[in-house]
Amino acid sequence: AYQRRVRGFWFCLLAMISRTLLLLSFLILSIYCERVVIVHGAWQSPEPWLGVQSKLEKNGHMVQLVQLPAHGNDTTSSMVVNMGLYASAVTTVIDALTNNTNAKVVVVGHSFGGSVISLAAEQRSTKIQKLIYVAAYLPTNGTSVTALNMQNVGSHINESSLSIDTTNLVGRIANKYFIDIFCNDCSTKQKLDLFEKYRDEPVLPFNEPLILTADKFGKVPKAYIHTTKDNALTYDFQKSMVAATPVLEVQKIKSSHCPFISMTSDFSELLNGMITSF
Repeated sequence: AYQRRVRGFWFCLLAMISRTLLLLSFLILSIYCERVVIVHGAWQSPEPWLGVQSKLEKNGHMVQLVQLPAHGNDTTSSMVVNMGLYASAVTTVIDALTNNTNAKVVVVGHSFGGSVISLAAEQRSTKIQKLIYVAAYLPTNGTSVTALNMQNVGSHINESSLSIDTTNLVGRIANKYFIDIFCNDCSTKQKLDLFEKYRDEPVLPFNEPLILTADKFGKVPKAYIHTTKDNALTYDFQKSMVAATPVLEVQKIKSSHCPFISMTSDFSELLNGMITSF
């Protein structure tokens, strides 16, 4: 009988310890692990972000990659897409991750994806914990990406590298310029993989002015990661956008336009730090 009581005592003690450790693990996850939404840029798809997604998930985050309409393997026609359709692809994921909870999400946008997450933030400001711009367009109220590009002096996306197909309403980067613009610090394999995933970019959304209000978009905290060796959105251009919009945290990485490809580990560590800060 005594031995049974001893065994019962230790069983109860171990059960209490297990429950306590489980509670602590949930508490730690709630503090340090976030719901993260990542939006790719122009002429790209979610696929190059898979490495970053994997590393962030190993840190405990729940990560969803958004595929914009008419990108990747999506069959939407380039002639019907607009900024509203892009933003809807993002808000649909935000709604799914926050459904019936008080949780908020961290939304990351790369390059053109910065304009998309800005509009999504206008529509879901109460559901977003912060916006993180990665070498991205950071618009102000009433501006379009085309208007912002007037400040992008020195970009290798220019009349020599870019042509507009007015029949299909897409922008086309000439083959010989593509890697130089997006990932000149990538390995040979990374360059080939990126080149193989190339798809012409719908041009209509570039010309749409974005309506961004102080009460919605303006109240969502923002952070920015500069890419200092960028041939697409120049470092000076990135800094000028940050100077025009309040940003709580700024970091930089010495990379091309796509550090999530060329510097996956270093970039993931940097992004993870931003996700869990302020």
